[in-house]
Amino acid sequence: MFGFRKKDKATGEAGALDLPKPKDIPQSLGQHLVVNQRQNPEWVWRLKSVTRSAKGASLVEFRIFDPESALSRKLRVDDYNSLDSHPDLILFQGVLDKRTHQAQFQDL
Repeated sequence: MFGFRKKDKATGEAGALDLPKPKDIPQSLGQHLVVNQRQNPEWVWRLKSVTRSAKGASLVEFRIFDPESALSRKLRVDDYNSLDSHPDLILFQGVLDKRTHQAQFQDL
């Protein structure tokens, strides 16, 4: 009714929930990368993130990638699952608590 479910292109059946499109990285993740991991701020704020719901009401899984790298390889990142077939594009990933803004980064 509200467009929350996509139809699977192959089967035409209702599939998984629509996932958000790539967005600028959340402030809390950018700050962590700049302050704690000492990444170049100019580079960090050019990155994009994709998310999907995780276990827990306020938790989201995130993946951070460089859109310029994807573009140079003629790859299109539509959502979180788009990076499953191109894990080399994932620079950082983890879980973010949207309520507390605390992030847990996972080793790649």
